[in-house]
Amino acid sequence: MRTVRQHAVEFWLPIDGWEDLYEGSNLGRVRSLDHMAANGWGLRIYKGQILKPQLNKRNGYLYVILSRDNEVTTYKVHTLVLLAMVGPPPPGEECCHGPNGQRDNRWPQSLRWGTHEENTEDKVRDDTMIGQASGECNTNAKLTWDDIPVIKARRAAGETYAAIAADYPVEWRAI
Repeated sequence: MRTVRQHAVEFWLPIDGWEDLYEGSNLGRVRSLDHMAANGWGLRIYKGQILKPQLNKRNGYLYVILSRDNEVTTYKVHTLVLLAMVGPPPPGEECCHGPNGQRDNRWPQSLRWGTHEENTEDKVRDDTMIGQASGECNTNAKLTWDDIPVIKARRAAGETYAAIAADYPVEWRAI
């Protein structure tokens, strides 16, 4: 008996802010559109094509380079897909991944706009805080996990931030 594979139908929508030049797809891809642009010798017709994402080895995200008026800008692919499929983010929000923990996940059903705090919580949940050790594991940490309950108890007793900070190698803002 033969099995028939069912493939998803790909559709494309303009990327917010890049409507005349680029589109994002429901399959997590980005493409350029046919367009004319000036180069050193006059106008040139550029044929649209699907952009090949590159892997940022430092943070693990896929990115592409978009250009307009001889200026190039690097974008994470998942952000461009979300801009195309959902539109611009609400004020103060950024692109967040779903609960699978994969940085190369660029499929719209796994992306959403959220606050920076929500994005950080997702990274902690998925253990994807690459190069971002937290707590005592961070080489710049000046407080330990044992310091926290003591500091909280002193604050609850009414001590000022400055008085508590005087006993630790941090400024009052860190308390």
